[in-house]
Amino acid sequence: MIAKSFEEVLNYLINVYREDYPHNPEGVLRFHLEKLARDHELNLVEVFIRLAYENGIRIELVEALRVSGLDFNEAVKEASIKLRMWEEKLKKQFSVRV
Repeated sequence: MIAKSFEEVLNYLINVYREDYPHNPEGVLRFHLEKLARDHELNLVEVFIRLAYENGIRIELVEALRVSGLDFNEAVKEASIKLRMWEEKLKKQFSVRV
């Protein structure tokens, strides 16, 4: 699946987490976002993108950046900068503390 919007990525990711963590999918996703951001010193958007890819969700902007010649890590970093507005949505959705 290639997602274009924050909502597409979020909905798909929550559905994946519902299958893997039926007791508390959003809570576990929030935990993963916070933990990865702290442990790897990444911004929330970059962690969100990486979690999406780990769960089979590709993001249109990242794919476009890869086609333009960036490797995966560079494309994710660049996309996280261009999609900075997703950070507020993540904080609002999950009350993330990073």
